[in-house]
Amino acid sequence: MSVYGLKIVNPHDGTSFIFNEKTAPASLVWLADVSYNTPGARRGRMPGEDQWTCPVKIPSGYKSMVACDEMVGLVFEFGDSHARLDRGEERIIYSQNGDTVTITDMSMTAWNGDPRYTAVKILAYPENRTGRAGLKIGNNTNFNIDVPRSGFSYVSHKAKLKIDGELDFSQIDPRLNRSNCLVFFCAETPYAIMTPGENSYTCCDRRNGNKMSAVFWLVIFSDIDATGRFENDRYGLRLRNNRGDITFSSGVGVLTKPTEIYINSYGKNERIPVSGIERPMYIPSHAAKHFWMSGRKGRQEDLAVGNYDSGSICVGVSSSYDRYGYSGPDYTYVTKRPILILDAADYFNF
Repeated sequence: MSVYGLKIVNPHDGTSFIFNEKTAPASLVWLADVSYNTPGARRGRMPGEDQWTCPVKIPSGYKSMVACDEMVGLVFEFGDSHARLDRGEERIIYSQNGDTVTITDMSMTAWNGDPRYTAVKILAYPENRTGRAGLKIGNNTNFNIDVPRSGFSYVSHKAKLKIDGELDFSQIDPRLNRSNCLVFFCAETPYAIMTPGENSYTCCDRRNGNKMSAVFWLVIFSDIDATGRFENDRYGLRLRNNRGDITFSSGVGVLTKPTEIYINSYGKNERIPVSGIERPMYIPSHAAKHFWMSGRKGRQEDLAVGNYDSGSICVGVSSSYDRYGYSGPDYTYVTKRPILILDAADYFNF
């Protein structure tokens, strides 16, 4: 949690966060799986050359962030009877041009020709603005803006939950699923990380990738019950823009600009500090790959973002498997893209 600014207290549960010049309301532009049958998709001539342009436009004056389940991959050179490791690569390469976000170098087709789905979540937040109206901190009036067509993103659910293996969304709300919401996790238990799966998220031991049980704090942003979001608020701080639209309410948690953390200078299970964040929360994603030789077999690990301890993050093991006929040096590739972090202390009392 930041140490300066205006302390905002949620009148319903007593949680608080610091509102300062960096606080900007984010909008969830896209929350869905993407494949070659998704609007905006364009198939390339070769695997890994597919492209997708988000059909939902980024609001004017906003910058985008993209979060995906699979951020990186390993590339092998194939011979007659074996494959040798060549390099690591980014699996999600995205760019913003005005109001358009495009993701390139995607693989949208499975080996049998069926659609291959990639979970894509696009956030957008306003660049710092100045003005003469609204609540000013550091001459910033980020909440005195028009509500984007995609809407601002507010907390729909918060939970402290013991997860045994796979997350069961119905324990929180049966209307939730992996594709219709954005979930940030923070572990209470050392070594426990949440990793992306086919239909949900799985709790793993970051030391070996084995499934385990652990307690997590979850903050979920979605459009569920969005229409009546402010109806029960009778007290607390509200901010409105020049049109009279509510853009902030202290009784409803808002997704503010996440902190971007670059992790490519760190290895497997190394502690990654997060400056200015008391209790880091993360979006599950495979952000690194590790390959090495185990006897005559190649062995690969998928490494996912998780908590190292209560105040830092890491990339830990989510799964490992042998690859017969594969060879190469001991090699780890970590994404060069930033990962997105929130502070659990802004949403829970510790």
